[in-house]
Amino acid sequence: MLCCNMHQEQISNITARGENTGSMEGRTYIVGREGHIYLGDSSISRQHAEIRFIDGKIRLRDLGSTNGIYLVRNNRAIPVQQVYVNSNQTILIGRHRCTVQDLLEALIDVEDYAD
Repeated sequence: MLCCNMHQEQISNITARGENTGSMEGRTYIVGREGHIYLGDSSISRQHAEIRFIDGKIRLRDLGSTNGIYLVRNNRAIPVQQVYVNSNQTILIGRHRCTVQDLLEALIDVEDYAD
């Protein structure tokens, strides 16, 4: 279930360095089969990961998921528990390869249909 009131212009305020202009400061989003950002397949835990905006930075944290989260660097998957990322950082979450920006845009797209 989605429960936030973000708009596309707020997402575009995230720069390529992962900084945020303040519109999302303090917000936390859960990625999973039962989260703000829905990914619905068996490789994703109910509450798989958390995206949190802290002091203008984006923190990605694994929530004890079965399949973990990974940063993709130089075509290698590096497992992480908690890391600060850029919005354009490629990650693996379950079987999904995407960027943090992709996840946030998915949140916006689904919310638009709920209106």
